[in-house]
Amino acid sequence: MIQSSVEIKSWSERTPPVEEVRPCTCIRCCAASRPPGRPLQIIGHGLRARQVLGPSQLGQQPVALALQVRRFLCLVCGAVMTVVPRGVVSTRLYCAVAIMLGLALWAIRKLSTAAVREQVSPWQAVAEPRQWAMPARWVRAVRQARLFAEQVRPAPARWSHRQVAERVVTSLWARAAPGAEGLEAMVVVPS
Repeated sequence: MIQSSVEIKSWSERTPPVEEVRPCTCIRCCAASRPPGRPLQIIGHGLRARQVLGPSQLGQQPVALALQVRRFLCLVCGAVMTVVPRGVVSTRLYCAVAIMLGLALWAIRKLSTAAVREQVSPWQAVAEPRQWAMPARWVRAVRQARLFAEQVRPAPARWSHRQVAERVVTSLWARAAPGAEGLEAMVVVPS
């Protein structure tokens, strides 16, 4: 999966054309997409439906979006690459903004999971609204290096889930990760 520079909101309004989001190189073999004087080596390979949940920017209402993401095929090695909007997280329904906001509200602001769900999830009708498992799932994925592994250092095993979540939020904010704009209001706790 490759993140483009196109924001989720823009992508949802108009699926970008192939030329706009074609990868420059193959993620597997590093072949150039357009070698000089030769035909294309990375070609469009169709569209794929992808659902994305949460607010697309801080301060917005959470939504459920159905996007058409672009796939590309490397003619050199046969790799298939999926190009998604900036902020879409691999193997997650929730976008990066939703995950960062949820973890900030839960770990730094100490809100209940029900209160976090109200601000992050477009799906409000659940059997037991007081117990929303997503913050704990996100923290487990971080601990297992399956979420934000390149942006967040591993936490000591003795740390609580909230401590790990706080590290995730502060690390992403400090690195100015996509979607982290505006997190300073969450990270800097008023005294």
